[in-house]
Amino acid sequence: MVWDRGLLERFRDGDPDALAEVFRRHVEVLVRRLRAAAWRGKGFERLRSELELENTVLEVFARALEPRARRVYDGIRPFEHFLMGIARNYLLEQSRNREHASGINGELDQHLERVLGSEARADLEQMLVDR
Repeated sequence: MVWDRGLLERFRDGDPDALAEVFRRHVEVLVRRLRAAAWRGKGFERLRSELELENTVLEVFARALEPRARRVYDGIRPFEHFLMGIARNYLLEQSRNREHASGINGELDQHLERVLGSEARADLEQMLVDR
């Protein structure tokens, strides 16, 4: 999509018609790129589900159309790349949240607590011996 100066200004100002036009012009491209990325893997695998794909597309556009993001976009680089960057960041955020919520690092946390706890006791014992 070629950004003319008027569209870019209306986009940055948050004009609903401009936002709708940007959405319509880019939604199909984003869906195709995310589907391709899902089948290549590398963190996008869960987008093989249509529901996950739809939720991600909507979240990416919600973030891309926020006032701060609209101001950041310069109108020079391809908007599809801008959207894919937002999608990547969103998926990384979701992966971190799911990892934390599922307790994947629970064993590691328990081991660290044991090690740190034993070091604290050893230091206390050594301090008492030194006294």
